[in-house]
Amino acid sequence: MFMLQILYFAQDLADPAVRRRVLMLLTGGAKVTLAGFRRDANPLAAIEGIVPVELGNTHDGRFVQRVGAVAKSCLSLKQALRGVERPDLIIARNLDMLAIARKAVSLFGGDVPRLRMPRHSPPAPFPRHRWQGVADKRAPARP
Repeated sequence: MFMLQILYFAQDLADPAVRRRVLMLLTGGAKVTLAGFRRDANPLAAIEGIVPVELGNTHDGRFVQRVGAVAKSCLSLKQALRGVERPDLIIARNLDMLAIARKAVSLFGGDVPRLRMPRHSPPAPFPRHRWQGVADKRAPARP
């Protein structure tokens, strides 16, 4: 059975909204790799079985610091994502993460679809068969 491989870039790995979205994707049958920044340690946001790729630390209300952290992570992204399977889809949680997602697309060969999730809309749950349809249309067959 085909499992959609998703690389999800999050602005805050401890954000409960990120946890909800990742759990929704897992429930839909996807295999999720979570990557992003840490703002604080929130043990309630941990997801069993998911070890996130930490790209660094950022702070709320410090835009210049976040821009620097994004730039720095773009430069070290190849090293951070070593061992990560080529995704069928990359999700960027916000515009900061979209810059990193663009770099990841180039590292994975340039033809990985990207999706920027709207900031204030809840994710719609998709039945497993709908994920399969997306994967069939967008991703090349796996050997």
